[in-house]
Amino acid sequence: MTRGTGTPRAPRRLSSGIGGLLAALLTLAGAPPTTPAEEHAPIPLPSPGTAPWKPLTFRSIPKATVYTTRTEPDGRSVLVADSDCGASGFVLRLDPPVDLRETPRLAWRWRITRPLGDDARAVDERSREGDDFAARVYVLFPFDPERASLLDRLQRSLGERWYGRDLPGTTLTYVWPRSVRRDSTWTSPFRDEVKLVAAEAPTGDDGATGWREAVVHVARDARLGLGLAPDVPAVGIGLMTDADDTCDVAGAEYADFRWLGPAERASLGRGDRRSGDPP
Repeated sequence: MTRGTGTPRAPRRLSSGIGGLLAALLTLAGAPPTTPAEEHAPIPLPSPGTAPWKPLTFRSIPKATVYTTRTEPDGRSVLVADSDCGASGFVLRLDPPVDLRETPRLAWRWRITRPLGDDARAVDERSREGDDFAARVYVLFPFDPERASLLDRLQRSLGERWYGRDLPGTTLTYVWPRSVRRDSTWTSPFRDEVKLVAAEAPTGDDGATGWREAVVHVARDARLGLGLAPDVPAVGIGLMTDADDTCDVAGAEYADFRWLGPAERASLGRGDRRSGDPP
């Protein structure tokens, strides 16, 4: 695949702007309330790319991913992402936070329209140099000072003075990998508090052109990957298509985000395949 032709990139911020993603949630208007699940009914979220999702860009990354929206024949809204040696995303603040004891699963649809190329595949995607993904979805949790290092507490204190309210803390990142085996987990090369989960088979395994239905057990992954207690809520979600570290090109589409109860089964359309659904 032809490499991106973007301008040389500036020094990166934390994990394609994870630090910026956390801070950006502070400036967002609250999302429509996520009320307690009644008999574990699915809780739909606003379509990505529409209000109250907010764009997230990074001053240290010269080029931003280009996002547009389109409407499918059935009326559903789809967010289309195209990145050329760039990175940016969208964030949604969950206000009030989501109780994962009631709705422990997050579901959405996504597909890769342009996988990262051979140059990107040659770099370990678990390293700083290879930390690019054609599609990724974040789930953010509150900051826990008892688990944080002295440096983290200091940075948090400065951030709260600047923004005037609590900053989110640990993060789960569900990614569509290009080489790592599905269900693999690893720690971000930029922040110990960020855990990545390969929610799909590698893009090279099946061409990655069709829609997939991701159903991930956030409560389980937060407990096993981050050591969080069951009563720790989710305070925000985000998404991003990025190709800035490898200076390659990538494209993806996102739709239909919703929270599910412990026994919900997300509906699959023709040609869809479920991913990340625990037994």
